[in-house]
Amino acid sequence: MKRLIGPAIIGSIVLGGSAAILYSSEEAREVAGEAVWNVFRFFTTPFILELSVALFGILAVMTYNQWKQSKDDPEWVEMEVPNKDEPEKEPRPPAAS
Repeated sequence: MKRLIGPAIIGSIVLGGSAAILYSSEEAREVAGEAVWNVFRFFTTPFILELSVALFGILAVMTYNQWKQSKDDPEWVEMEVPNKDEPEKEPRPPAAS
């Protein structure tokens, strides 16, 4: 939780500053609107849209998988290795041919 405090403070400062600039300046609103419109037009071109949706889907699946693995216990498998000094208790069945 502590590692999120710094980015949250910086994000709040940037967002608050941007909101203050957009509220006070007509020219800033015009520039921001034009920038958003250009980004929207770029990302809605057919190839870029398909590629960005596919990459976002892969990112979402990988994020969910990472979260699920961190929530679960580690998947360790303990093997029982017989000691060579002790004789085997049960004979092994012969291998099928």
